[in-house]
Amino acid sequence: MPGIISHITIALISAAIVYYSFKFKKKHAFAIAIGNVLPDLIKFGLTGIKQGTLAIVTIEQNSFYDTLTQITSSYSNWFSTGFIVLALLMVGYHYHYLKKREMEDYAMIYVMLLIGVVTHLIMDILFIESGIWL
Repeated sequence: MPGIISHITIALISAAIVYYSFKFKKKHAFAIAIGNVLPDLIKFGLTGIKQGTLAIVTIEQNSFYDTLTQITSSYSNWFSTGFIVLALLMVGYHYHYLKKREMEDYAMIYVMLLIGVVTHLIMDILFIESGIWL
Protein backbone atom coordinates (compact mmCIF):
# COMPACT_ATOMS: atom_id res chain seq x y z
CA MET A 1 0.00 0.00 0.00
CA PRO A 2 1.67 3.23 -1.11
CA GLY A 3 1.84 6.23 1.18
CA ILE A 4 0.03 9.53 0.87
CA ILE A 5 2.67 11.21 -1.29
CA SER A 6 2.41 8.47 -3.91
CA HIS A 7 -1.38 8.70 -3.97
CA ILE A 8 -1.37 12.50 -4.23
CA THR A 9 1.22 12.39 -7.03
CA ILE A 10 -0.83 9.92 -9.06
CA ALA A 11 -3.98 11.94 -8.28
CA LEU A 12 -2.40 15.13 -9.64
CA ILE A 13 -1.06 13.38 -12.74
CA SER A 14 -4.40 11.74 -13.51
CA ALA A 15 -6.22 15.03 -12.83
CA ALA A 16 -3.95 16.84 -15.28
CA ILE A 17 -4.56 14.17 -17.94
CA VAL A 18 -8.34 14.36 -17.45
CA TYR A 19 -8.27 18.18 -17.34
CA TYR A 20 -6.60 18.42 -20.72
CA SER A 21 -8.52 15.47 -22.22
CA PHE A 22 -11.97 16.83 -21.32
CA LYS A 23 -11.44 20.33 -22.66
CA PHE A 24 -10.47 21.96 -19.37
CA LYS A 25 -13.36 20.75 -17.23
CA LYS A 26 -12.18 21.23 -13.68
CA LYS A 27 -14.94 19.17 -12.09
CA HIS A 28 -13.89 16.02 -13.93
CA ALA A 29 -10.25 16.51 -12.94
CA PHE A 30 -11.26 17.25 -9.36
CA ALA A 31 -13.43 14.11 -9.24
CA ILE A 32 -10.61 11.78 -10.35
CA ALA A 33 -8.18 13.41 -7.91
CA ILE A 34 -10.61 13.08 -5.01
CA GLY A 35 -11.36 9.49 -6.01
CA ASN A 36 -7.68 8.64 -5.76
CA VAL A 37 -7.41 9.75 -2.13
CA LEU A 38 -10.99 9.08 -1.00
CA PRO A 39 -10.50 5.54 0.44
CA ASP A 40 -7.67 6.74 2.69
CA LEU A 41 -9.56 9.89 3.63
CA ILE A 42 -12.47 7.76 4.77
CA LYS A 43 -10.28 5.26 6.68
CA PHE A 44 -7.93 7.69 8.38
CA GLY A 45 -10.39 10.57 8.65
CA LEU A 46 -13.25 8.76 10.32
CA THR A 47 -10.98 6.74 12.60
CA GLY A 48 -9.03 9.88 13.55
CA ILE A 49 -12.23 11.76 14.32
CA LYS A 50 -13.51 8.83 16.39
CA GLN A 51 -10.25 8.61 18.34
CA GLY A 52 -9.62 12.34 18.48
CA THR A 53 -6.06 11.99 17.22
CA LEU A 54 -4.00 12.53 14.08
CA ALA A 55 -1.30 9.98 15.00
CA ILE A 56 -1.29 7.58 12.06
CA VAL A 57 0.31 4.74 14.02
CA THR A 58 -2.43 4.97 16.67
CA ILE A 59 -5.15 5.14 14.02
CA GLU A 60 -3.91 2.01 12.23
CA GLN A 61 -4.11 -0.04 15.45
CA ASN A 62 -7.81 0.61 16.01
CA SER A 63 -10.41 -2.05 15.15
CA PHE A 64 -12.64 0.63 13.57
CA TYR A 65 -9.81 1.28 11.08
CA ASP A 66 -9.76 -2.42 10.16
CA THR A 67 -13.51 -2.38 9.56
CA LEU A 68 -13.27 0.70 7.33
CA THR A 69 -10.35 -0.85 5.47
CA GLN A 70 -12.47 -3.86 4.56
CA ILE A 71 -15.34 -1.63 3.43
CA THR A 72 -13.29 0.83 1.37
CA SER A 73 -11.02 -1.80 -0.20
CA SER A 74 -13.88 -3.65 -1.84
CA TYR A 75 -14.53 -2.98 -5.52
CA SER A 76 -18.08 -4.29 -5.16
CA ASN A 77 -18.96 -1.65 -2.55
CA TRP A 78 -17.80 1.18 -4.80
CA PHE A 79 -19.53 -0.16 -7.90
CA SER A 80 -22.73 -0.93 -5.99
CA THR A 81 -22.76 2.64 -4.76
CA GLY A 82 -22.20 3.73 -8.36
CA PHE A 83 -25.20 1.79 -9.61
CA ILE A 84 -27.36 3.36 -6.91
CA VAL A 85 -26.12 6.85 -7.82
CA LEU A 86 -26.75 6.24 -11.52
CA ALA A 87 -30.23 4.86 -10.78
CA LEU A 88 -31.05 7.97 -8.73
CA LEU A 89 -29.81 10.15 -11.59
CA MET A 90 -32.05 8.30 -14.04
CA VAL A 91 -35.04 8.66 -11.72
CA GLY A 92 -34.32 12.38 -11.43
CA TYR A 93 -34.15 12.65 -15.20
CA HIS A 94 -37.32 10.60 -15.65
CA TYR A 95 -39.30 12.88 -13.32
CA HIS A 96 -37.77 16.03 -14.90
CA TYR A 97 -35.73 17.09 -11.88
CA LEU A 98 -32.60 16.89 -14.01
CA LYS A 99 -31.99 17.81 -17.61
CA LYS A 100 -30.34 15.22 -19.82
CA ARG A 101 -27.10 17.21 -19.95
CA GLU A 102 -26.97 17.49 -16.14
CA MET A 103 -27.61 13.77 -15.73
CA GLU A 104 -24.83 12.91 -18.17
CA ASP A 105 -22.48 15.36 -16.46
CA TYR A 106 -23.14 13.91 -12.98
CA ALA A 107 -22.75 10.40 -14.33
CA MET A 108 -19.39 11.30 -15.90
CA ILE A 109 -18.24 12.90 -12.66
CA TYR A 110 -19.08 9.71 -10.77
CA VAL A 111 -17.30 7.62 -13.41
CA MET A 112 -14.20 9.78 -12.93
CA LEU A 113 -14.50 9.31 -9.16
CA LEU A 114 -14.70 5.55 -9.66
CA ILE A 115 -11.66 5.60 -11.96
CA GLY A 116 -9.75 7.42 -9.22
CA VAL A 117 -10.86 4.92 -6.57
CA VAL A 118 -9.94 1.95 -8.78
CA THR A 119 -6.53 3.52 -9.44
CA HIS A 120 -6.07 3.88 -5.69
CA LEU A 121 -7.04 0.26 -5.02
CA ILE A 122 -4.75 -1.03 -7.80
CA MET A 123 -1.86 0.98 -6.33
CA ASP A 124 -2.60 -0.57 -2.93
CA ILE A 125 -2.39 -4.05 -4.46
CA LEU A 126 0.73 -3.52 -6.58
CA PHE A 127 2.97 -1.49 -4.29
CA ILE A 128 4.20 -2.13 -0.79
CA GLU A 129 4.71 1.01 1.24
CA SER A 130 8.13 1.86 2.56
CA GLY A 131 6.70 4.12 5.22
CA ILE A 132 3.73 6.28 6.04
CA TRP A 133 4.55 8.95 3.47
CA LEU A 134 5.97 6.99 0.52
